[in-house]
Amino acid sequence: MKRLSKGHAYLRTSGEINPADSIDNQRFFIEDYGLAHGIEIVEYLVDEKRTGTNQNRTSFQKLLILINNGLVDIILVTTFDRLGRNNIELALFLIKLKSLGNIKDI
Repeated sequence: MKRLSKGHAYLRTSGEINPADSIDNQRFFIEDYGLAHGIEIVEYLVDEKRTGTNQNRTSFQKLLILINNGLVDIILVTTFDRLGRNNIELALFLIKLKSLGNIKDI
């Protein structure tokens, strides 16, 4: 199967981990999605036991740098709340991606 795109996976857990949101489960679902849709996952960016109420997370900041340098084709997350829990910051992040042409429905 030909790979269509390269993707970066962002995984996050907060302090209290719901087993469904574990890093292992997130990785499993993202890998499965990537295989089914021809997406090669080039990097897993993981913030474990980090709150989503702000963007002060090491791997999230790395993701922002990669995006700003044009190095990200696709961002894979299991749910939007993995990117953040602050609705305003999340909306601004999505608006930025949209302005770069990086949001597509798949």
